[in-house]
Amino acid sequence: MAEEVVKITFEGGLAAEGRLEFYEYSRSQYATARFIATVEHFRRSGKVADKIVGQSYINMTVEAPQRGSFLYDVAVQVSATVASGGVVGFLAYIWHQLAPRREKVDTLLIKLAEFRLFEERQRTLQSQERTKQLALLHDIAAGERASPQQAIDLLQWSVDAPNIQFQELEMSVDERVEALLELIAERDREGEIKKAEKTLVGFDESSINKLTSRLRPMVSEIALPLKRSANRMSIGSASANDNFIFLTDEIVKDIQARSPEEDTTTIIGRVKSYDRDAGVGKVQSGDLHRILNFIVPVPRRDELRDWILAAMQRDNVQLTCRRILDESGFPTSLILLDIKLDDEEAG
Repeated sequence: MAEEVVKITFEGGLAAEGRLEFYEYSRSQYATARFIATVEHFRRSGKVADKIVGQSYINMTVEAPQRGSFLYDVAVQVSATVASGGVVGFLAYIWHQLAPRREKVDTLLIKLAEFRLFEERQRTLQSQERTKQLALLHDIAAGERASPQQAIDLLQWSVDAPNIQFQELEMSVDERVEALLELIAERDREGEIKKAEKTLVGFDESSINKLTSRLRPMVSEIALPLKRSANRMSIGSASANDNFIFLTDEIVKDIQARSPEEDTTTIIGRVKSYDRDAGVGKVQSGDLHRILNFIVPVPRRDELRDWILAAMQRDNVQLTCRRILDESGFPTSLILLDIKLDDEEAG
């Protein structure tokens, strides 16, 4: 039996001393075990387990916590009969569905792009590379989606530029540092998904939607130490030394406030941008109260890629989506399942 090691880290507060409130820690461990086991059982069987007992049991062991930030490793035994791509890649993909980039972070990136664009335009030196950079900043400032690395560069620039006044941001340096860590996790998550992409195509979106609905209530239990013991939490791959999940209390509340609809919806709208590598884009529609991010499930990315790129040249196309709603019933993001250009067949 091979194994994959998932690392869980708490930082700040008591965690910085290598300690956590025992009650919070024990409940967090139990919820984390259920979360990983539910994901891994689904990866192996394609079924969402109601309870992790008997045949659905997953062998896991845990190493003793380390001091400094509170860190422990969970070793998950991986059956050789299950396709490679593994626990880590699938965990990253499920989190990609549970926690898409928040509107607050997207709004911050637009403001930062505007500030950076203004600063860059003051420089007299022009070159092909600088012209390309200005065009990129202009697109982000206009609302197009920044890739994780572009977003990280903007956040890092804002954190490293204390002489620049960001009164309009309404976000402190500490809050921007947390947004930066959130975006680094997004980049690492996309890297893990890319490595596991071939094994992810076998899972249909409706089954994944059922799985995420099952997992969503576990998130607040996993992050329980953030109430009193720690300021932030991350989950990553020990072998890749990355953190593809990043959590603060605010992010946990944001995840809990959203839920996917069971039924799909057809809307008429315009695809504003699309990152073909990440399978994420933005759509504008009269059926929506604002511009929303959409995610294309891995099994549909190859089929829909050319259709989505063609749709960007049209004013309006027909989009079949599953909406993710907040507590007020407003959509916060979309899962794009199909697309139709005028009278042409869908992808």
